[in-house]
This record gives sequence, structure tokens and C-alpha cells, in this order.
Amino acid sequence: MHYVDEGEGDPIICLHAEPTWGYLYRHFIPPLSKRYRVIVPDHMGFGKSETPVDKEYTLATHVENLEALLLELDLQDITLVLHDWGEPIGGGFALRHPD
Repeated sequence: MHYVDEGEGDPIICLHAEPTWGYLYRHFIPPLSKRYRVIVPDHMGFGKSETPVDKEYTLATHVENLEALLLELDLQDITLVLHDWGEPIGGGFALRHPD
């Protein structure tokens, strides 16, 4: 899963919609990264992320992919910026990790 990770501070996660990719946030990253850690993943099958043929591309799978990334990065006090279908993906993560 490809992602951009810029800046330092409390993390802001920006999730794109379909059919776009993380490039959507290219103008947001520079100013936000002056005060925050900005992480912009490309959902699997979009942008620079791989498109594995052995995966199902369901909402549940996208939530699991995001969860794996964010847990691996060991983030705290996350702010989610959600666009279109990035909302159910980010919302799915937030429901699993309300803290």
C-alpha cells in the first residue's frame, strides 16, 4: 500500500474517493505538514498502490488494509479527513478504534 508521509506532529490521515487517489490532496499536504504529520494512502488498486489479483476489493478489505497501515505506523490522536467513499473506510477504522 503506497502512502505519502510528510511532516511531524499530530497525524492527519486523508482518504481519497473513487476513482481518485492520494494525488487529490497534493495541495493540502505542504501547508498542513508544517504543523502536522500528514499521511495520505492510496487505497489498494488505486494510484501507486498495487492491485493484487488474489484480493477482494470490498469495503471490509479496504478497512482492513487501512487498519493494518495505521496500526503499523502506531499513530495516536488521529484526525481523519474523509472524501466520498473514503468516509466508510475511515469510519470503519474509527468504529474499530474509537480511542
